[in-house]
Amino acid sequence: MLHMHHEITRERTSASNAMRWGTLMHWAILEYPVFLDGARVYNEGSKKTKGWRAHVEEHGAEITMTGEEYDKLIRLHDRAWADEAARPFLEFTHREIVVQWEDELGAGPCKARLDGLHDHLGITELKSAGQIESRRFFNTGFDLGYHLKFGWYWEGLRLAQPDFGDIQVNVICIEQTEPHAIVVYRVPHTIIEAGRDEAMKIARRYRTCEQRGTFPGPASGVQEYALPTWATGAEPVALQIDGEDVEV
Repeated sequence: MLHMHHEITRERTSASNAMRWGTLMHWAILEYPVFLDGARVYNEGSKKTKGWRAHVEEHGAEITMTGEEYDKLIRLHDRAWADEAARPFLEFTHREIVVQWEDELGAGPCKARLDGLHDHLGITELKSAGQIESRRFFNTGFDLGYHLKFGWYWEGLRLAQPDFGDIQVNVICIEQTEPHAIVVYRVPHTIIEAGRDEAMKIARRYRTCEQRGTFPGPASGVQEYALPTWATGAEPVALQIDGEDVEV
């Protein structure tokens, strides 16, 4: 709760590089005409120059990019819209949808922003990753709490739009580097519901901490140090040998 409270309340001076790039990628792929009209491209040198800093000051960091970044964003857009599996989730999709709802079990007013919402295909999330193969992407996604986000979005849409029907969650995953391969994943309801339950439990606990005015850290008192399970042979270790995934 302590880290969550810090993240919610801290003063934000600028977005991280990862957050900035994610925002630009969403803009280029999901709002292409607006992107073409609004992008402010700097072609006079690197980001280390005074010219770049002046360019950012004049136009704002959220719409400023180098020529190299602009070209890559165009390639990502073209790649996503050319992909047969991804295109149906991008066409006829309402983009950047905000849903708000009231949790009656303690979390209070809640809010979520969906990358995309299709009238028939449900929620669409756009992700970029260094590794998009299922095992690696799923491991990364678990570490980043994607299942919590999917469950949170699902719950919000269910309560905000009760007539929507069967809500599905789909993920368009784009490889960060060329050739920018794409995989579309459909999230099973078992994972969505488990993520929803955990996310709502965290939100309700946070509201309780707010009321009490205390936000505990990950542990209290003196904890016992232990080796990770992979170091003790309790679970297999994944290695890549000659391009093949091998568990040892």
